[in-house]
Amino acid sequence: NSFAVLNMPLDTNQTGATGAVIRDYSLNVNNGTLTNGPVWTSLGIKGGAYSFDGNNDFINFGDISPVDFNQQSFTFSAWINPLNLSGTRGYFIISKWTDTGRQYAFYVRGLDGSVPGRISLETGSGSTDGGLVGTTQLLAGNWYHVVAVYNDSASPTIDLYVNGVFNSNG
Repeated sequence: NSFAVLNMPLDTNQTGATGAVIRDYSLNVNNGTLTNGPVWTSLGIKGGAYSFDGNNDFINFGDISPVDFNQQSFTFSAWINPLNLSGTRGYFIISKWTDTGRQYAFYVRGLDGSVPGRISLETGSGSTDGGLVGTTQLLAGNWYHVVAVYNDSASPTIDLYVNGVFNSNG
């Protein structure tokens, strides 16, 4: 069994493929589908990347149980290059969060909010929400390697990293 639940390098152009399937390279085969038009670009860290418009583009890998992290430790890691951080909304990196089924949301906060341009991890069930905001303000047009680590225990902790530097904990 693979330690990785989901591994999507996103470095290969699949926008013209039938069904626009984005391959999961973990052994779990949790393939995703391009939704609402993410655009592939050759300007990624390695090979290429997908560009999301910040409105409604995403990769949908469905409501699969391997990404249900309720009361489990987990780590998210991603290379991001936010081209626009305007407004107060969040720009999601990975999320499994609805009004009725909250679990987690890893995102960058908009520049017009109370803690502008910072990564954030929120976890919860709707009645027990919690989270943490990083300390480094990200700038649009730059590549960042961002990591969120959630350690589940009697007193859960969250650690955030930007470009390998410890960013905050809670």
